[in-house]
Amino acid sequence: ANTAPSILIFLSMTSTPSLTIFEEVMIISTGVARPLCISLLLFIMFDKTASSLHLDSKVFRGRNSTELKATKYHPVYIKDKNRDLQVSNLRAGPVWEFSSTCPYGLPENNVYVSPNGRDTPGYGVSTNFPYATVNYAVRQSIQHPCQTIFIMEGIYQNRNYGSSLNNNALASMTGVKDLKITNYQDDKVILEFDGAGCFTGGSSNNPVQNLEISGVEIIGRNADISYAEAMSNRLENPKIKYYNGHGIAIWAGHHIYVHDIIVHHCPGSGIRVNKGDYVT
Repeated sequence: ANTAPSILIFLSMTSTPSLTIFEEVMIISTGVARPLCISLLLFIMFDKTASSLHLDSKVFRGRNSTELKATKYHPVYIKDKNRDLQVSNLRAGPVWEFSSTCPYGLPENNVYVSPNGRDTPGYGVSTNFPYATVNYAVRQSIQHPCQTIFIMEGIYQNRNYGSSLNNNALASMTGVKDLKITNYQDDKVILEFDGAGCFTGGSSNNPVQNLEISGVEIIGRNADISYAEAMSNRLENPKIKYYNGHGIAIWAGHHIYVHDIIVHHCPGSGIRVNKGDYVT
């Protein structure tokens, strides 16, 4: 039977005159009597300073192609049903990297949070003396960039959870830069919110920079909101936070890496980045 394997690649390019793709990742060569349909889709996002995408590819329908010109949001679609289609030496850079060179992993840069901790100076330095809330750890990190916040097992909620319809986010990300947030070892971490969201913040004047979030489960209050309540409150102005909260909402930022998380039952967006660049 004919099958149609596809390769989908997203390349985001800013402030870069060109992208040279490196390290061989695949070689495709069909030589069967009934050829396969192979699709290659490159969706290339350029800004005004980016000019070209370089591929070390020798054959596209028998034509040499070593440089593809593109403009912002310009798609390049290559499809060939011929059995002699070859795409060789298609190369891509690292999946993710920060724009800074922080020494992550050093013991003095590790911070710990536990439901049994305390939000006071002198805590957060070890599993025996952790902070109590994620927000406190995040806000402290603004004065001490290059930290990794390890959240220990437990259920964490935003302040005043269950007592107001306009609570703030579980953790404000405004002003955050050079920070990693993850679960401690294999601990199960649940973050519940009923206000503005779980991780929210950032602005054009104060964007979030170099942020990684992983290893947590984020839960909103949709299970407790009826359809009638959602419809009657969705377009209220000003918005009621309880009915519009987001799981992760970065309103402006760059080098944002979100992975290995579960986000569900959010009244607003699950994960979003506005005015963002280098988002994975």
